[in-house]
Amino acid sequence: MKRMLTVLALLALWATGALAQDDSCIGMFTDASANVCNANTTVYVTTSVFFYAILDTAIPTTTAVQFKVSNWPAAGLGLITATWNTPLVIGEPSTDIALAFNPPLAAPAAYLGKVDFFPLNPAWIGSNYLMQVVPANSQTQVIIVRGSDAVEIGVPGGHFMFNGAQDCDCPETAVEDATWGAIKALY
Repeated sequence: MKRMLTVLALLALWATGALAQDDSCIGMFTDASANVCNANTTVYVTTSVFFYAILDTAIPTTTAVQFKVSNWPAAGLGLITATWNTPLVIGEPSTDIALAFNPPLAAPAAYLGKVDFFPLNPAWIGSNYLMQVVPANSQTQVIIVRGSDAVEIGVPGGHFMFNGAQDCDCPETAVEDATWGAIKALY
């Protein structure tokens, strides 16, 4: 009987998404296919970093995400311009940011938005400058809200490196050309 109750409890956790992480992740990329996690910077040249929620079969759509970015560059020696894929934004990446989407964003790579970094001084972002998507100050995990039932699911966050080599932590995915074209048409 105990074994049966344990199995039922685990099935209930799995069904609600409490155990469903699979390969979902929130990452930062510099390419349309969400596979490159590093970029070099040059003074007076914009470097765009694209934020994606990589969604697996356990999370086919998302209505919201919440995270922060550790080691976010300080203002002063460069300019940072964020353009999110929703007007429903609370906070900033350096502390806590929550983004909500209506309609929900679909798998495999849900485009969250982009941030442009424009260095005014070469000392602003140095060599091997590593940033990481981490839990927001108010959370214990990076959160993706599943679109079908609004369950919050904890997922890993990806790394991104300026002026150095960095492998991606998020699983590789392909973004269809039509999807990327539709995103670019928004701007």
